Amino acid sequence: MDDVGRTSNLQEHMRDYLRTRGALLLVIGYVALAVGAGAWALTRHDAPAPYSMSGDTRPRLPDGTIASGTSMSVAEAIARRPAHAVAVHGYLMAAADDWPYLCTRLNDFTDCRGAPRLAIGLKNARWLFFGPTRVQGLETGCCAIGSWSPHPVVLRGRVRGRSLLLVSPSAKR
Repeated sequence: MDDVGRTSNLQEHMRDYLRTRGALLLVIGYVALAVGAGAWALTRHDAPAPYSMSGDTRPRLPDGTIASGTSMSVAEAIARRPAHAVAVHGYLMAAADDWPYLCTRLNDFTDCRGAPRLAIGLKNARWLFFGPTRVQGLETGCCAIGSWSPHPVVLRGRVRGRSLLLVSPSAKR
């Protein structure tokens, strides 16, 4: 084999090697970028910690004022199952990819894991998040984290099983 044939053969092997190596480096680069972006999103210091509770546990009305009337806890509402509409206090959690809940307490999970909770009926819950009567003081995280209340919120509704069917804020009490 002459020098031209060896050079051509060597160039083909180098080209194949570099194609494979280039593709591998490209994949590694994408993985590193994804890991870096994920680490950045999870460690942003200017964003509230997902599902964090305030040290002030006084229940608030949806407009943000401290509630002065009586209300029952989520656990008490589940146990009593009153036949009429009642005021229930708990932490509002609304993950972007799940039902909104009223929880006894918050933790690092979107389902109030280990704590009593009431699923909020969606039929009449739009006012919680939109319009002039929306719940004030909600914290919001990125992506599927959604929104939550760092303070207990008092919501009025009928308890059916483990659901809370809200009474419209414009309805007479």
